Amino acid sequence: MHGPAAADPPTASLGAGRRLLAAVAVVCLVLGSAGGLLAVSTWRADRAAAVEQVRLRCQTVAANVYGSRIALVRLLAAVATGQVFVDADRAAVQRRLALLKVDDLGLTGGVAWLDPAGVTRVATRGAVDVPAGGTWWREVVDGAEWTTSAALTAPAFTGEVMVFAVPTHGPDGRVNGVLAGGWSVSWVRERAAIQAAQIGPEFYGPGTDLLVVDRAGQLIVGPDVTATRDVRATDAYRRLTGGGPEFASGAGRVSRGLTGRPDRITGWSRIGRFGEYVLLERSAPEAFHPARHRLAGWLGGIVLLVSLALVSGGLAARRIDRLTAERDRLHQAEHDAVVDLQRWLLTEDLPAGTVGRYLPAPSVLNAGGDWYDVIALGDGRHALLVGDVVGHGVKAALAMGQLRTAARALAARVAGPAALLTELDSYVAALPDVVFCTAACVVVDPSAGTLRYALAGHPPPLLRRTDGTVDRLAVTGRPLGVTGRPRTEQQLATAPGDLLVLYTDGLVEAPGEVIDAGIDRLAAAVAADGAGGDGWTGQLITAARRGRPAGDDIALLCFRLPAAPVTQRRKVRPSIDG
Repeated sequence: MHGPAAADPPTASLGAGRRLLAAVAVVCLVLGSAGGLLAVSTWRADRAAAVEQVRLRCQTVAANVYGSRIALVRLLAAVATGQVFVDADRAAVQRRLALLKVDDLGLTGGVAWLDPAGVTRVATRGAVDVPAGGTWWREVVDGAEWTTSAALTAPAFTGEVMVFAVPTHGPDGRVNGVLAGGWSVSWVRERAAIQAAQIGPEFYGPGTDLLVVDRAGQLIVGPDVTATRDVRATDAYRRLTGGGPEFASGAGRVSRGLTGRPDRITGWSRIGRFGEYVLLERSAPEAFHPARHRLAGWLGGIVLLVSLALVSGGLAARRIDRLTAERDRLHQAEHDAVVDLQRWLLTEDLPAGTVGRYLPAPSVLNAGGDWYDVIALGDGRHALLVGDVVGHGVKAALAMGQLRTAARALAARVAGPAALLTELDSYVAALPDVVFCTAACVVVDPSAGTLRYALAGHPPPLLRRTDGTVDRLAVTGRPLGVTGRPRTEQQLATAPGDLLVLYTDGLVEAPGEVIDAGIDRLAAAVAADGAGGDGWTGQLITAARRGRPAGDDIALLCFRLPAAPVTQRRKVRPSIDG
């Protein structure tokens, strides 16, 4: 009899092990694939963020560049409405143009007036009774609208210039001539170099170049650019020409930039009426270095995830948290960069004893519309201005820059605060996308011991007397750009040592209360201590806000009346919290 047959070796353990190995392999494959896709997606997002960063910074810089150009056009348009142009009196036009401070405006090429046939009839620095050259003037005559030209040399102006031109009209309303200013190209380069030095690589990015291309495709501003250079044949320029007619911007990677440097990221912005481009060019390898570094970290993480499958979920979650934190830091860095630009826009020579502060609203990529300025009028007199363009971002900064530039150009040519605000009405009414704008203007005359003031829908400035009493400089006034009755102004007697405090509504407004309550708090703080100084302005802000964070931009200007006309000025950088 045979015993029982020998049983086959058990196979259950071998099958379970394979299944477990297969399950682990599947899990590792899924996790590895997901991690790889997430790594590649993050790498691409980081590279796209680097390109977008160049575009956003270029757009912010362009707001300042185009702001000065639009302000110049508005100024020429205001001059062109004079009766001397309606009468077409050459001698009177010559005298009128001679009064313009062309060098201060960059019009070092001179100002000229042409007849409808393009013949120069009056020129401050160029030839007269000769054809102007080019076709830029015909655009003004045919379209009855302002225009600008590419960089050119014309008999009506001296040197290489960019022409800003507006139409003039006769008694019948028809175009009877063209008023044009020659903006020196060398002056444009000098201003761009000053801006690049002031703002620095902290805003632009290390190794980033600021460029300007005119409407004819000529590079007029750039590193080591001393003469115009045709860049129409470059790949970088061809990328620019697809923008629309209005404000447009973009960014992308090109194999070779406008200056000939290889592998660049080019960000650009333009306004169609000007036809020129403002660009920032940055080295692509340098801009993408953080993305490559992050990708290497991701690949190392994938190896770790495959080796440690049981903890891969936790590692991925922590990685995502770190990415979120990095994104937040990037947005904060962008916010800080725009605040730095606002600081440079507000940096001016303030008189001794004067303090200006600007606090931006707590929003990402903010470029607010609040501003202040102190303008010397001669004989110790100064015009103090504080204004508020409602809104935030690039459009508000653009409008603010135009309004501030216009005020500086007009302050010395008008009779007083009410006249200055009346002149600014036409500027504000013509600004696109500006819904609401307020301003306060005070002209102080220490020699006469008086001040005059006018408001355009703005909170009243405060005047602290030397005995501690505080007067509110309140007068009825509509916002800028709103038509109505003539503006009025008031006059007060002052004494040496009196302190003027001008501010925007962000300092005194709070949810759930009327604005007068905030003004009362500010007035009490000014009355309590009139010491002045940077620390004192911080105390004013804390008292007015009751220690609560502001929900809007804040501009604050403190000016102490001197005993004699002020002649010595010092460079002051406004304090900005943000």
